[in-house]
Amino acid sequence: MNAEQLKTALLEEMRVCILPFWMYKASDQQHGGYWGTVKNNGYIDKQADKGGILHARLLWAFSKSYQALGHQSYGEHATRTNWFIQRYLTNESHSELYWSTQQRSQFGCHEDWLITQAYYLFALSAFAHVEPTAVQTAQQVFNHILPAIEQSAEQSGSAGELWRSYLHLLEALDGYLLLIPDNEKAKAVVTRLLERALALLSALTEDDKELLNWGRIGATSWLLKQFAKRYGCGSLRPKLFAESDHLQDLVAQQIAATSNHGIALNSTVEVRYGWVQAEALASLFYNWQANPSEEKWQRLVSHWQFISDFISDRQYGEWQLRVTGQTSPHVAAAGNLEKAGFWKCPYHNFRACLTVYNELSQLDRQEQKAVTSRKAVLESLR
Repeated sequence: MNAEQLKTALLEEMRVCILPFWMYKASDQQHGGYWGTVKNNGYIDKQADKGGILHARLLWAFSKSYQALGHQSYGEHATRTNWFIQRYLTNESHSELYWSTQQRSQFGCHEDWLITQAYYLFALSAFAHVEPTAVQTAQQVFNHILPAIEQSAEQSGSAGELWRSYLHLLEALDGYLLLIPDNEKAKAVVTRLLERALALLSALTEDDKELLNWGRIGATSWLLKQFAKRYGCGSLRPKLFAESDHLQDLVAQQIAATSNHGIALNSTVEVRYGWVQAEALASLFYNWQANPSEEKWQRLVSHWQFISDFISDRQYGEWQLRVTGQTSPHVAAAGNLEKAGFWKCPYHNFRACLTVYNELSQLDRQEQKAVTSRKAVLESLR
């Protein structure tokens, strides 16, 4: 499989497998929003609670898909999702996202509250590129949660204890700064979180890896460099680059050392979760891009093939929640697993596909530009 074939496969995955499932199979046409639970076998639990994070992730996914792929129906679903969020999943001032439609503001702990609000800011920042009136709500949410973010940035603890929250906060702040790039308060707290990131990740222990798991390590390995490119200053930038490269190498080594394809959650949970495979896909791509080689490309393609063969559900749509680590997973035994749920939504998988697709498209444009330039030089010499 060459780069053009991979790009085509990723586009098809998004447009044919992932997004239509949510548009036509998981959407609640009667009450709005999306079903709280859909099983692998197609069963819909119409009484299931509808999660705030589920809907925030969907708002982000449809907003980004409309921006990148341009299909009008994606923009319509983004608007539809935002309507449901503002109507049923936020407080009166729309400054806070609820945990769910039934539990509302009853969060299990402060970390759950903060991560939920981070996803809300993340989603609104993307939606504001589709619907500019959402900018004001995004600003309101940012101002509301900023004190909690600043407090979190000064917490003591290890990477295993803190990095999950920090990663989600950085994702949200990055999205917000792409919308409002001159917000100095957001820049300041991002810088502080990146300083903490370097300190925590450079001291990563085996226990930390187990707690974070290969999904979060994979996500960190490629997102960290994106954050560093945009916000890294002085000596912080090259250090973050080096840490990102190191984590990408760890992911690649882990996959290379795995005999049954894919990447496990951690050393004690051997199943292959779909979201973990997604983050590894993006990590492997950037690992290849940083220092291209045939070995790295084939590792990337092989991992994509595992996803395509065993994780992606081409018959019913979306991705499997998980499969076994065998070369031929027995997916039929997974009929009762969630296809849609509180955390099971098109976030990790859609983001990884879109990210690699966009990067390959950019390489295409650069190559075409170089070809045009060479032709112009040859013409001038005639």
